[in-house]
Amino acid sequence: MGKFENGIWVAVQFLVCSHNETELAKQLILESGLTKQDCLKSQMESDFESETMLEFINIVFPVVDDRHCSQCKHYEICPNFTMYCNVLQRRITPRKKPCKHYKMKDKV
Repeated sequence: MGKFENGIWVAVQFLVCSHNETELAKQLILESGLTKQDCLKSQMESDFESETMLEFINIVFPVVDDRHCSQCKHYEICPNFTMYCNVLQRRITPRKKPCKHYKMKDKV
């Protein structure tokens, strides 16, 4: 991690912890091009207000995995209204995570 990234992270910490300026801090992170990994590494190195800053990182970089089997191109609805996967060639049930064959349907 370079001095540039560490300097930005110190500014972000100052904005979040001292002034509660989370929107400005979020904008600073996004415009500087820092990734979630950069932020986590800088935070581990500084260890300043760890819990508050880790919550802030999760707000800036939310974990979103909203893929669902019904959005997969291999998905089909059978006449008896059951979910069917053409790759697995069997009936399926809704899953928390899509399978390894998941591919998004083409937009029409």
